[in-house]
Amino acid sequence: MSRTDTALLALRRSGRPEGFSEIVRRYADALFRYCARRLGDRQLAEDAVQETFMRSWEGSATVAPADVAGWLFGIARHTCQETARRRRRAADGAAPLDEELVPAAAEAPAPVEVALDGLDDAEQALLHMRHGEGLTCREIAEKTGRPLGSVTSSLSRTYAKLRGRLTAAGRPE
Repeated sequence: MSRTDTALLALRRSGRPEGFSEIVRRYADALFRYCARRLGDRQLAEDAVQETFMRSWEGSATVAPADVAGWLFGIARHTCQETARRRRRAADGAAPLDEELVPAAAEAPAPVEVALDGLDDAEQALLHMRHGEGLTCREIAEKTGRPLGSVTSSLSRTYAKLRGRLTAAGRPE
């Protein structure tokens, strides 16, 4: 049986880096897809994932998050936000660009993106694993070390929250 994410980080804190290496193997692809979707650029996404793992490595020496996936996706979200801010600042100081050259990420976000951004890190991670990665609830439970019932109820609450945000924004469910 594979170790839970929490057990792997505990290995890292006890001086055994192989625990963190397994976390990287488990989440690198998912974090890349998440960052690529948010940034709209493959190279920036690769850099953001690298930065996410660097920050989480440093933090994992002292932090023991209950939801490792949510913690990682939260770091990735903040890293993507910083990257987008730097990109906007660079664009503001540069000469005007031809509209065809402006990346899609610079366009106004869709209502669904705004609603997703309103979710907390754990909720975003859960939705990404379920829909971005196509994992079943059972696979998410195994990957995160959470009970299946906890995963399904968390997912149900997240759907309800997302539905509420979309309805409030005037978008039908």
